[in-house]
Amino acid sequence: GTSMPTPDGAKLGVLRRSQLFMQYGPGAIVDYRAGGGTVAAVTLGLHAWDERAAGRLREPALEKLLAAKLREPPVSIKDKDKQTDGLEARRFPLWMECPSCRRLRPFERWRCLPGQAAPTCQPCEREGRTSHPVPARFVVSCDRGHLSDFPWDRWLDHADDCAERWNLRLDPRGAGLRNLYVNCLSCGRGRSLNNALSVPPEKDIGCRGERPWLGENDREGCDARPRTLQRGASNVYFSVSISALSIPPWTKDALERAEADDMWSVIVDLIEDAEGNSKELERRLRRRADREARKEGGNDPAAAAARLYKAWSALAADYIALPEPDDPDGEHKLRVEEWRQFTLGDAERSRDRDFEVRDETVPEPWRETIAAIARVPRLREVRVLTGFTRIEPATGLGDPRIQRLRRGQGGWLPAIENRGEGIFVALNEGTVAAWEGDFEARATVIDEAWRTDWNRRHGTAPAERSEPPFAITARRLLVHSLAHATMAQLALACGYGHASLRERLYVAPHDSAQPMAGFLIYTASADADGTLGGLEREGRSQRLADTLHAAVEASRWCSADPLCGSGISTQTDPLNHAACHSCLFAPETSCEAFNGFLDRGALLGEGTVVEGAGRGFFDDRLPRSGSRRDAGKD
Repeated sequence: GTSMPTPDGAKLGVLRRSQLFMQYGPGAIVDYRAGGGTVAAVTLGLHAWDERAAGRLREPALEKLLAAKLREPPVSIKDKDKQTDGLEARRFPLWMECPSCRRLRPFERWRCLPGQAAPTCQPCEREGRTSHPVPARFVVSCDRGHLSDFPWDRWLDHADDCAERWNLRLDPRGAGLRNLYVNCLSCGRGRSLNNALSVPPEKDIGCRGERPWLGENDREGCDARPRTLQRGASNVYFSVSISALSIPPWTKDALERAEADDMWSVIVDLIEDAEGNSKELERRLRRRADREARKEGGNDPAAAAARLYKAWSALAADYIALPEPDDPDGEHKLRVEEWRQFTLGDAERSRDRDFEVRDETVPEPWRETIAAIARVPRLREVRVLTGFTRIEPATGLGDPRIQRLRRGQGGWLPAIENRGEGIFVALNEGTVAAWEGDFEARATVIDEAWRTDWNRRHGTAPAERSEPPFAITARRLLVHSLAHATMAQLALACGYGHASLRERLYVAPHDSAQPMAGFLIYTASADADGTLGGLEREGRSQRLADTLHAAVEASRWCSADPLCGSGISTQTDPLNHAACHSCLFAPETSCEAFNGFLDRGALLGEGTVVEGAGRGFFDDRLPRSGSRRDAGKD
């Protein structure tokens, strides 16, 4: 775990490393139970993290794409030779309310002894009771990630001679915000909180550009329209991360062999020093290989040098081929390489402790729709936190609304290593290519809504509209919807909860250099070295065939039909068709797209209540379900 002390010395609590990558990273508001009360604090940026306690992580593909070294989040160490305090946090919001007397004041107006986590209410103490003020319920933010206290003292019109505008009280007079009043105990003026969430405070229209995770007084100019949010709302913080699977030649075993005598770091340095000059790189590698061969000794240093040069030059060539930091398709190119590893075949694929794939035979009735299935007994995923957004999730790594994690530029990024297992499914490319034209008109409706939403988020004028990072096609709807339906069925049989499973989508059009239509369903954890095998066991040929059949059949109806099937239940979310929480939606930690781009009609159209779906991919192609009784013996 990671302890979270505030700069005033109070110890707040412990967080798991994995929590920092979903909801508690730099810039997030975390609620703690400490000192008998509730303490809210914002996690400070990477500049305040103790790098001494942050272990180095290797994942060359991500390191090159992000142009940064990767480190694990620091942990608290209590050793006589080395002590670290983990992460730091700053109290936020600073306005606090006493739950007993309803007084509302800034933190410095409450009594809080040095090292004490939760302040106490002095007026309540004078009346013979102990009460700990709690953080105020509202904060102010904008879609560029800035964060400020709600302007409680400016929300109401004080008398001109009011000397204590900080001395407020919340007065509930009924249900709802319209009956909740902010009253000044000094001048007696008051005002209802009606519309506090729907409109910005009139006296504070412009965003103040405050970034409390970067410094107490850190701020930047901002002309965005601020919004009032509830402190614990899910849209206060959306982490932005990128992940990659460790595949040959970048598995940990391979890197450890290259790390002998620190040679991997040397190779990367030589590549950077050569600045793209292949002859200069060759010269430097040969010279280094000769030096290492002479150092090792032996009867034939020339042969040893040639052997070292061959291995290092191959590794250097693989590294040079990785996507560059300014490559807009870098993340997609990493997915292409993962797809190639999954579809190589057992005879050509290497195995080690980080990447093991075992092909399964596709049952005869499924070969028209499924090209390949594979069990993945072992995998390693490295996930890197790159920033965060507020109000709405980011649309990609290049989203201009992403807030930075540290003061200054450059530096390392926090990463976490997860190990687990999974199941890979590749759809039949020929069948998908022949079908998607029949469904493209329905997919175009979502694609147009996606483009409208993209430009709304980026605030561009019609003449300056940019392209989203990907298009919504029939292929994407099919792969994503089938992945969600399969996850739901696997959660019933594999022993892992739905929220423990994740999807990894592989989608590329049929006319691209590497067409893709498939997905990986996996579970991975940073708290244990691997998992228990319950998921990959479900990838055995007949077991998975039965699971896919049940998944497609389950999409035939939804308990929210006919509303879901007609799209009425998702009218407020135009990025879906026939999909809702009763059928295809998954926990947000499981989905790559925040439950967007889903449609049951892509699986089955005819013979269902899904309106206007046309021909689904599995219409007339869904084989009869087999029996698990004779499924492969384990």
